[in-house]
Amino acid sequence: MKEKDKIIQNGVVYYTVAGTAKFLGITKNKLKELMGQGQMQWIQFKPNGPLYITAKSLVAYMRR
Repeated sequence: MKEKDKIIQNGVVYYTVAGTAKFLGITKNKLKELMGQGQMQWIQFKPNGPLYITAKSLVAYMRR
């Protein structure tokens, strides 16, 4: 994943939705479905800002 798709906030690593979807080989819409089902933890730092996926939930999803 590209460095621009990663941010670190309070010691926790987050990835952009687009970067995560590309890394997993799925569409952003499919990733948002997984987010809605609670299979991916996500956060939004600013109102109406971009969504970010936690690295921890990404690793957990890949291990399934």
